[in-house]
Amino acid sequence: MKLHLFKNRKNKIRISISYYTALGQRAENEDSICVLEGRFGTLALLADGLGGHRNGKEASAMAIRTLNEFFFDHDVSEREMPEAFRLAHERIKAAQDGGNNMKTTLSALFLSGGEAIASHVGDSRIYQFRNGEILYQSLDHSVAQLAVMAGEISKSELRSHPDRHILIRALGSDKMPKVSTNILPYTAGDRFLICSDGFWEPLSEELMLNLSAANEKTEDWLREMRWIAEKNAADNHSAIAITILSC
Repeated sequence: MKLHLFKNRKNKIRISISYYTALGQRAENEDSICVLEGRFGTLALLADGLGGHRNGKEASAMAIRTLNEFFFDHDVSEREMPEAFRLAHERIKAAQDGGNNMKTTLSALFLSGGEAIASHVGDSRIYQFRNGEILYQSLDHSVAQLAVMAGEISKSELRSHPDRHILIRALGSDKMPKVSTNILPYTAGDRFLICSDGFWEPLSEELMLNLSAANEKTEDWLREMRWIAEKNAADNHSAIAITILSC
C-alpha cells in the first residue's frame, strides 16, 4: 500500500492519497491502478479487466496507459474525459483477435480547483464522503443495478445478486459504451474512494463511513478497509483512497 501527499501549486490543493492492488484468491491480478500528479491537478485511475475474458489484465493496463498518455501534462476537462475513454476503447478493440475478447471497466477521478471530474464505465465505483454522509456514489453499469433501478431488488441485495457481475457497459464491447461523467464540488475534509468490485462487495457503505470516522489518516482508513476485503474477497481487489486536506 502506498501513500502520497500532493500539493498542487496552481490550484492550492493539498491532498493525501493511499492506494493498493491485490491478487485476492485469483491466479492473476487483472486490476490496474495509477495516480498522476501534474501541473493542472491530480488524476486517479482504476480499471478491472473482466475475468471471464482472456487478457483482462492487458485490457485494464491498456486503458490506464491510454488515459495516462492522453492527459500527460495536459489539463483535464469534462468534455475531454469521454474522448480519452473512447480512445482507450478503440485501442482495446484494435488489440482483440478471434480468441481475445478482452474488456475492462475504467473509473477516473480528476481533482483540480474546487471540483472533481468523475467518469466511469462498468462497476468499478467512485464514492465521495462528507461529514459521515455519501455525497456521491457512481451507479454500476450492470444487470443487477438495472434491477435496483427498476425496483425489482433492493440496493442491499445488489451485492449478492447472481447478475451483479454481468456488465451492460465495458471498454472493448462491440459498441463504444456511454461514459457516465459527473462534476463533484469538494471542500477540505471530503474523502473520495475509487474501488473495484472485489473491494466494495464485502464492504457496505455504512462500514466505509464508520471506518472513515474512526481513522483520521488516509492510509489507516484504507488499511482497515483492505483488511476486510482481504479476509472476505475471492476476486482481485483494489482501491484508491483520497482525503482533501485543504483547497
